[in-house]
Amino acid sequence: EGIQLAQEVFNESINQERHKKGIIWDDMPVNSLFREVKVVFQWCWKYRLRKKAEITARVFQNIVMGVVFGTLFWQLGFDEWYLKAMLFAQMPGFMQAGGIGEVPKLVQERPVFYKHSYGKFYSAATFAFCQFLVQAPFTIFDALCFGNLLYFMCGLVLEPGRYLIFMILSVTFGMCLGQLLRVFVYSVRNESAALVSAVLLYLLFLIFSGGIATPDVIPAYYKPLFWLNPTAWIYRALAINEFKSDKYGGKGEHTCSFELTFNGQSKQIEVPERCGDFFLRNRQFETDEKYVGYSFLVLSAFTILFLGMTTLAQAYVRFGRLYTHDLTEEEEEIITKERSMSKANMSQIPVLSRRASLNVVPTTLVFSDLWYSVRIGPRISSNDNTVDLLKGVSGFAKLDVLAGRKNTGKIKGHILVNGKPPHRHQYKRVVGYVEQFGVHAEQSTVYESLCFSAQLRLPENSQRYKYEFVDEIMELLELDSIQDVQTRKLSVEQNKRLTIAV
Repeated sequence: EGIQLAQEVFNESINQERHKKGIIWDDMPVNSLFREVKVVFQWCWKYRLRKKAEITARVFQNIVMGVVFGTLFWQLGFDEWYLKAMLFAQMPGFMQAGGIGEVPKLVQERPVFYKHSYGKFYSAATFAFCQFLVQAPFTIFDALCFGNLLYFMCGLVLEPGRYLIFMILSVTFGMCLGQLLRVFVYSVRNESAALVSAVLLYLLFLIFSGGIATPDVIPAYYKPLFWLNPTAWIYRALAINEFKSDKYGGKGEHTCSFELTFNGQSKQIEVPERCGDFFLRNRQFETDEKYVGYSFLVLSAFTILFLGMTTLAQAYVRFGRLYTHDLTEEEEEIITKERSMSKANMSQIPVLSRRASLNVVPTTLVFSDLWYSVRIGPRISSNDNTVDLLKGVSGFAKLDVLAGRKNTGKIKGHILVNGKPPHRHQYKRVVGYVEQFGVHAEQSTVYESLCFSAQLRLPENSQRYKYEFVDEIMELLELDSIQDVQTRKLSVEQNKRLTIAV
């Protein structure tokens, strides 16, 4: 009865996994929400700070482009309001173009999240939220670095309130765009598709922002692209914030006189309204300052929406194999060479003789009559259109079936954990899967990778013993001598030992 029950439970898990398309079995939380967010945020923050080359390049980019904008639009005068309008249209475009460069790198780092998600390190919502928090200080820095150069060099209105609104809008827009780009990172198949999608969106935002074609010129069937365009909202808000200041006429003024130069000829223009209102109407923008507040609310709503879309994409969208890749011939040769060299030292590997740090309960995995096949032809009753894969090529499908990673085909047989049927929420705790070449965060060290795994996957009440347990595991797998080495510098064999340790 026990074996029969084991078969029913295991096949039920496989069927549920087949429908979930890659969603992990273990859906039971281990850590409290606060602790999970704290650990993941600290890891994301440290990982981001280690990208010194990218941070340096971003600072250089902001300074150079700030100086370029500042010298191009140097100290614009009152009569050069049309150039200020152009400046407000170009500024969001630069901020968006600067963020597109991060897309390929974020796609390359996606397999690390897949691995952590499959191993139940944290939830998709936690990771998306922590990435959002880590993004905030860098977005604020970008706005201060680029925005200050542009604001003071271009001669925008010198009022503390207007300056503060300018910075708040810049930061909010930066957060909105950064989150939107992450939607593409986790919802398209590869780097090329993500980059093309981001560039296409950049062009659409630019065309329908109101800078190239004013709102009244845009056809009715394209109007949704204007009203649902974050670039259009910040363009409108920046223009209203500038031209509604007293510099362009007080509230009681009803006339405006300014000089217009065209083809080398100057002409004095007078209009029966505030200068600032005339400048806004010329660009077909509203003259009510309430639209500045509306813009902030809309950008904030877009940011929340994109954060939710990123979370859903991280939770439910997967491309290709979860987090492994086929080895090249060169990698195969390296593995074979290092494996033969390590066999001579197998007898010298230390055995973990003490379990003082954690109460480790031994686990026994038993399987019998295990059979897995996939259909290769039409759905007919004959057995001629199936292939028995567990008797095929060495290593093919066997470990995937035992690890519960197969979501296609048909599985029969018996699997028991400590003599009992494996429940879904327990199976992932006792069965690990080591890939041919493990995927780890490139900027993290060996010790940090193990500590991160221990903090999120070991029982929360064992906090005081986790670091001792990490030290024991490193000693057992001979990782203590390379504990401060970043994972991107590890050899194939060292990478595999780290994967086992994690």
